[in-house]
Amino acid sequence: MTKEKIKRLRINDPVLTEIDFSYNSLTDIEVRNLAEALTLNKTLTKINLSGNRINDTGAKDLASALKINRSLTEINLTNNNITDKGVKHLVDEIIINKTLTKINLSKNRINDTGARHLAKALGVNQSLTEINLSWNDISSTGVKGLTDSLRNNKTLIKIDLSSNQIDIDKIKGSTKGISKKLVTLSLIQL
Repeated sequence: MTKEKIKRLRINDPVLTEIDFSYNSLTDIEVRNLAEALTLNKTLTKINLSGNRINDTGAKDLASALKINRSLTEINLTNNNITDKGVKHLVDEIIINKTLTKINLSKNRINDTGARHLAKALGVNQSLTEINLSWNDISSTGVKGLTDSLRNNKTLIKIDLSSNQIDIDKIKGSTKGISKKLVTLSLIQL
């Protein structure tokens, strides 16, 4: 099934605008093949890759695809094994990508270093509207860096940082001056 879906991506199947690879236990080779197919594809807008144990190597391959792909608007990478190193690869391409509007990196292994990488992208990127970083290992320091970068971002309307290692008392005041377009900033799990 995975090979067939990747083949459909490669040939730009016009019916294929969304694809779900969630919980398929994709191997590094399959992620690389998928990334290569994404560089050729001009029809896919949404991809769900959650629960596949994608690591930093896979994130690097996907980042290479984001550099070229101009149709993808949403990518879900929830519940994988992406660390700060993988985030760095993704960020390098998110900075220049103009079509990606939503990215879900919840339930990975991202800490303050990864948050700093993302802050760099959010300060420059003008297409992302939603980012989910919930259930990672980001502390108040990482959140402060992210909120600082949001002062320059005019497109982000939702960021979820809930269920991280956040001490609300340490970030008080850091949300002042954030773009009025930001509608939702989730810091705690209710």
